[in-house]
Amino acid sequence: MEIDINQNPVQEGERYQIFICAKPTHIANTIIVKSLPEVKLLAIGKFWPKYVVRKRFVKEGLHYRITRFDNVVFEFKSTSSWKLHYCCQAGQNRYDIYGHFGNKYSVYKNDAQIGWWSKKTVNWFKGNNYKMVVNVETDVDLLMAFYLVINSHMAYDKNGKMGGFDYKKIAFPVKKFNASWKPK
Repeated sequence: MEIDINQNPVQEGERYQIFICAKPTHIANTIIVKSLPEVKLLAIGKFWPKYVVRKRFVKEGLHYRITRFDNVVFEFKSTSSWKLHYCCQAGQNRYDIYGHFGNKYSVYKNDAQIGWWSKKTVNWFKGNNYKMVVNVETDVDLLMAFYLVINSHMAYDKNGKMGGFDYKKIAFPVKKFNASWKPK
């Protein structure tokens, strides 16, 4: 399954338009709450968010709280400040997200790859455009929340202002990108 995420910067945050198999399905909006970014992911035509992503203040690394529509909370953290490896425990499932050179990320669920995303090199929109490829049976909303966490972390500094530092310039991948992986 292919997902396109179009990021459009607006005056006070960012807006995302999300397409699954070329059909518009979701939107997401970033707002600043108490100097920290908060992103809400909504299905088109729905009022209540499927996920709300909130940055947590930490001195080092990355820490976000992802709240699902039923108020179940997942903690999304970096495993190291210098490595492009993130993890999230969602119930009995452990998700590992690995960053790679070339603006690519791989997603693993319980040590099995379930998807990846990358920044598109040709962009027809004002903001950035990302392509996500995932297995059909995957919780795509949760994977979109993972993307929103990492994108939000790169876009905002520790005070909630646009223009965060692109830490990928000094961080190192932990795992090599699997170019031969195909979705199920």
